[in-house]
Amino acid sequence: MVKLQLTFVKRQLTIVKLQLTEILLTYMAYKVYNNAKERNKADHLYRSTIHSNKIITFTGCFLSKEVHSRK
Repeated sequence: MVKLQLTFVKRQLTIVKLQLTEILLTYMAYKVYNNAKERNKADHLYRSTIHSNKIITFTGCFLSKEVHSRK
């Protein structure tokens, strides 16, 4: 009888352990997904900043050439 109860308790603990593992894996997958989303957002922001800086630099060069050519 005691052995049967111990087997039952072991089985229940195994089920709980599997459920906790599943929760942990789900949480890790969520963290990875969230980090990738944040990284994508940061990457997009960085690229758009670089792009706008190029436009500003290009416009600045163009304007300075215009000013020099008028002198």
